Parts: sequence; C-alpha cells; structure tokens
Amino acid sequence: MSSIIGEIGNIGQANYAASKSGLFGLTKTLAKEVAFMLERAGKLTDDGLAVTVNTVTPGFIATEMVEAVPEKVIDKIKGQIPMRRLGRPEEVARVVHFLAADASSYITGQVWGVNGGMDMRCTADSVRPGQQHRPGACRRADPFKGPAHNVEHATPGR
Repeated sequence: MSSIIGEIGNIGQANYAASKSGLFGLTKTLAKEVAFMLERAGKLTDDGLAVTVNTVTPGFIATEMVEAVPEKVIDKIKGQIPMRRLGRPEEVARVVHFLAADASSYITGQVWGVNGGMDMRCTADSVRPGQQHRPGACRRADPFKGPAHNVEHATPGR
C-alpha cells in the first residue's frame, strides 16, 4: 500500500513521500523478479502459480488519520480533487480485493490510484504564475516542444 503523496509529494512530508514513492520501483522490480523465478521453476504456465505484485495508492480517504485534520484544510484538499470529496475506505478495499482475486492473475507490476482523480491534476509548480488551476493553466515539459508548454485539460462541468 502506497499513497498519493508518493506521486505528488507534500510539504513537510519528504520522508513519507520518499518511502511511498519507493514502493513504485519495488513493485515493478518484484513483479519482474517473481515472474522470472516462476518461469525458471517451470511454474509460469496457464495453470501454474498466480503470484502478482501490485501497489495501491489511495488518495485522501475518510479515516481516523484524516479526522485530525482541520475542516478548513479538508475543504482545501477536496477542492484539489476532481471528484470534490474524500474517498471511502471500502473504495480502496474493493481495488485491493479485485487485485487479490484469482481472476486478476494477469495483472502485475502496476500502480493503482484510488484518489478521485487527484493524480491527474496539475501540481502547484505546473500552473502558470498568477493563475489557479483551470483548463490551459498547466504547463509541462515536453521533449518535443521544450520546457513549460501549455497542457489542455478536459474537465467536465468547469
């Protein structure tokens, strides 16, 4: 289990962000190693062992940890989430249950975000100076267009 903070970072949480983002590389490496070892043992067949390695990255979920955060801060966080709400623990549990099921045995080495779309939003450093997030307000580096070109977003209802 990782966290959206591993993807987007957060002020004052360098240690937490580093540990959570480290799980992305660990997930992909372990998935490759498991597949290699199963193949080497002759167990990587249609009816062989189904060992997969995936990571789930919850966003801001309505748990006891979030209950300690002031309401004013929670409102600001919700404003950064396209779904405009906190997630529910059972929404994360559904993804974990799906990945643990035998029917998901072909899914490995993946990072699954359960964050209301928060990971597809602009980060503060990608919004043009003096503008809030809105379509056309983001800039991203592009190897073909050079640094900081505009990125358009399709944001329903905005």
